Amino acid sequence: MDMTKDRPTIEMPPAEKKRLSYKKDCRPSYGNNDKAARKAVPRRKAIENRTDRHAARNAIAVLSDRSEADADLIESSLLHDVYRVGGWRKGSDTPLGEVVKSQKEARISRVDGKARRRVKQAEFCALLDVKTKN
Repeated sequence: MDMTKDRPTIEMPPAEKKRLSYKKDCRPSYGNNDKAARKAVPRRKAIENRTDRHAARNAIAVLSDRSEADADLIESSLLHDVYRVGGWRKGSDTPLGEVVKSQKEARISRVDGKARRRVKQAEFCALLDVKTKN
């Protein structure tokens, strides 16, 4: 069933489409390969859930050793998932416009990099020559 049939199509000029794309489309910004998130996000969630279950099991194991008030508090916190509060969350991705902007800035900074390095090297060699002549 196609859900887009009921919605009216909105004609947009290409420049407007591109502007919206730069604003709404995102790219991963947490350091690893963009394809790695397919496995990393579920793995991190699973690890977090395992940790929560482990903490709950340990809390239940010590219930018999605790006083009645402590036992009620532990049971209540287990029922209301107090251990899960906080947990791991995936960081938000960076909008495509910001990614393209930073890539462009990096590209500009690399222009004439070899020439700049040669100038610095020549200046350094000249400095060494001055020091050795004195």
